[in-house]
Amino acid sequence: MEPCQDIMMWNVPVQFPAHLTPYPSQSSIMQKCLFSFERKHNCLIESPTGSGKTMALLSAGVSWLNSYKIKRRQSKKECKVHGCSDQKKSSKVKGEQDESDFFEEDCTEEYDDDDSRTSITSGIPGKENSSYLASLLSNILASGPENNLKKMGSLKKEEVPCTCLGKVTIYYATRTHKQIAQVIKEYKRLPFGYGHDLKHTILGAREHSCINQEVKRDPKGVSAACTEINKKGSVTKCAFKENVMGTNGQFMDVRKRLRESYQMPIWDLEELVKFGEDTKSCPYYASSVQFAKDADIFFCPFSYLVDPIVRENGSANPKNAIIILDEAHNVEDVCRGSSSFEFSEKEIIHSLNDLFEKLKTLDYEIRKAKINSMGELNKQKEYLTGLLTFMKQFLEFFRVFGDEVDKSPEKFGSKGKTYLMKSIMPIFVKCGLSQYTTSLKVWAEFKSIWSNSINAQEEEGSEEGSKAGNSKKTSSTLENAKPFSLTIVCIEKFIFFAKYLMEDTESYRMHFSMEKSKTPYDLFHMDHQHTNRFANQSDFYGDSNSSSLMTTSLITESGDGIMNEINSIAGKEYIPIKSDYIVKMQLWNMDPATSFKDAFAEARSIILASGTLSPIDTFTSELGTPFKSIVQGDQVIPREQIFACAVQSGPSNRPIIATYSEMKSVIPGKPTVLAELGALILDVCQIVPKGVLVFTSSYNTMDSLFEEMSKVKTMSKIKALKLVLKEPRNGKELDQVMSDFKEAVADPKSVSRTCTGAIMFAVFRGKISEGIDFADDLARCVISVGIPFPNYTDEQVVEKKKYNTINKQAKNVLSGDDWYKIQAYRALNQALGRCLRHRNDWGLILLVDKRLADIQRQANHPDKYKISKWVVDNLATFGGYGPFKKGMSDFVQKRLEADAVNDGANH
Repeated sequence: MEPCQDIMMWNVPVQFPAHLTPYPSQSSIMQKCLFSFERKHNCLIESPTGSGKTMALLSAGVSWLNSYKIKRRQSKKECKVHGCSDQKKSSKVKGEQDESDFFEEDCTEEYDDDDSRTSITSGIPGKENSSYLASLLSNILASGPENNLKKMGSLKKEEVPCTCLGKVTIYYATRTHKQIAQVIKEYKRLPFGYGHDLKHTILGAREHSCINQEVKRDPKGVSAACTEINKKGSVTKCAFKENVMGTNGQFMDVRKRLRESYQMPIWDLEELVKFGEDTKSCPYYASSVQFAKDADIFFCPFSYLVDPIVRENGSANPKNAIIILDEAHNVEDVCRGSSSFEFSEKEIIHSLNDLFEKLKTLDYEIRKAKINSMGELNKQKEYLTGLLTFMKQFLEFFRVFGDEVDKSPEKFGSKGKTYLMKSIMPIFVKCGLSQYTTSLKVWAEFKSIWSNSINAQEEEGSEEGSKAGNSKKTSSTLENAKPFSLTIVCIEKFIFFAKYLMEDTESYRMHFSMEKSKTPYDLFHMDHQHTNRFANQSDFYGDSNSSSLMTTSLITESGDGIMNEINSIAGKEYIPIKSDYIVKMQLWNMDPATSFKDAFAEARSIILASGTLSPIDTFTSELGTPFKSIVQGDQVIPREQIFACAVQSGPSNRPIIATYSEMKSVIPGKPTVLAELGALILDVCQIVPKGVLVFTSSYNTMDSLFEEMSKVKTMSKIKALKLVLKEPRNGKELDQVMSDFKEAVADPKSVSRTCTGAIMFAVFRGKISEGIDFADDLARCVISVGIPFPNYTDEQVVEKKKYNTINKQAKNVLSGDDWYKIQAYRALNQALGRCLRHRNDWGLILLVDKRLADIQRQANHPDKYKISKWVVDNLATFGGYGPFKKGMSDFVQKRLEADAVNDGANH
């Protein structure tokens, strides 16, 4: 913890590192955040990387929350319903802690969902609190007059209004786990987590925190293996989880041990995992279960809040919470993806078969036990029967469109067709699926059946089980009768799709496709522990020899007495829609507001922040949510440390327009666009030391550029100056590529005698452009090539443009063309942000394309401020390529001289 200063803003003492003076942009961020928290407003914040955005968000957020908790404790004391009387105070055990947690327990249910209250109401099966209260009142009125008066008198006391302030938490979400570690590093600089003021936790996947080596090696995957080993009745429980849970289901105080024994009141996930390894305690259950019960601040990836399936199964509860989404420039895409769902033929038939086999086995166990009614077993049979009926309907629906698409023409080994939802509703009705998407009651009943089927367990004190003397057998049978993870996820996806479709049918499109498999493909082999939300994972479709795979077959006898094996699903022969083809149904949501409002409708305040939100005014329309405050911070890096220019041509003065047609065009006596671009990149490599980044619109463009540069001998000259690397298509190879890049930048002479660093060719919207920090020497220059419009032939892009154009007036959204253009500039801005990461950094930003140079020259061009404000503010203009090249050289020379002076002063 650093020494901190108090800065009063909106009557809140904001804690901020004492040795720092807030930048103007930081002050603006903190002021707007505090205003938004207090007024329950939402806010958009764009502040360039290096401007202290994260510290400003944390300082404002945790300072306000700490101040609010003090007010909340006071409101509890003054509340006539929940306030502590003198008698209660005097009865306290001597030495008992009077921490803020004690005031989280009894406040109004309108705000608090604490465990003490949940445990009371959860004992009333199938009842909401209001129904239970109505039942209670009915019982009172049905009792005798004397008791009636006494009970009614007690009810009158409850009519005194509660004046307690509701509980508020903060959810600070980023796109990746790695970014969470960076945020925690900043949080450690503030004082609140070191005492008992505020408690934090991190919500993350088991894959990032599991320390059980046996589980990590399991071919089913960490999540499935963890669930299986810890399920009720499992012989081999996870010892690490047991150490966290303690005895009799009670948690050991892991937070206390971290604080007192390890002096780690504030920790990141890596530190918690190390603690878990040292103490043999499960980091996942500590952070996601134990700490989540009393945490004030939750750090998590976006998906834990936005994705309905992850949110439903996790610890996140955005109700009355402050939501901070950092690096939120692509939140619209995240939201559309979170409310879009995909199903495959393979997934559906094996889910159906799983239910059929479980039901058959359960029915056999019930008959074998010779008990007419075995309580929970018969209930589970009813649940599985209901789910099996649904899966049969769903497969029937799926096959209708599979057969139709199979008749369409094939292009490049694939077929596909997109449908409006209203056009397929008659088939929904015919197959019996419309009941789930038109009746909230039926939908809720179906969800309840699904939930009960996966949570089935023997009731304690079951009379039937004890009489039969087979309680353990019943419990084991119930566990074995639960659906596989594959089946659970398949049905869960439909449940959330049905919910969203009920709310807005017009926003959905169904895309049905079949693609020739590039690898050996057996439709009837399946890993039943597959739990991916989407069914388009490569390992899902590939054949495998894993022991966890199952073959679904049926042995039959032919007319000549020969035994044949046929492929069977649910006890019947199944004929694939198209052999050796991967058949998928994608349900696309065109409206990101669907899942955004579903996640945050009850949030207190939402903050969207990024270094590159521009164009910033689109979030209100696309997310269907008002943002009353907007902050656009200035770049804190001095102008003399930034060289920014829109470049229209290379050394031969051939205009560079990075479109497909222009890159293919030929002008007599002039180099091609790609050759001109290569010459420009060579000039940059000759002038700029250390790291250079080049962003292209696609891998195909990158490959064409490499081919042309090799053809005209530019590539060999660049390789003499820089280690040349490409962003890999396979994300698993990125770590090694980045390691090679960093080593070459740090020690160029280890590459060759003439080497001055490394150059990385990457793609817009790729991992390098979206989230990797290239500070200082790692990115002395960023070159963006063209304007990265989304692929206009992509079916989902086509449908989104149509949707926005149709709904422009009715839903007050951008036109399809405007949306399309904004996607391009947002990707451009994000790539440009890889350079200049802190106040002492310096670098060059080159926007290479004649169209961008034309925009720069026109003061009132409508697209000018679609580029980040801080970039536009620093754009320089030159009279031609010669002056531009000299300006670039002069800038680099001055910065190198300044670095030499600073290095000398520091030594």
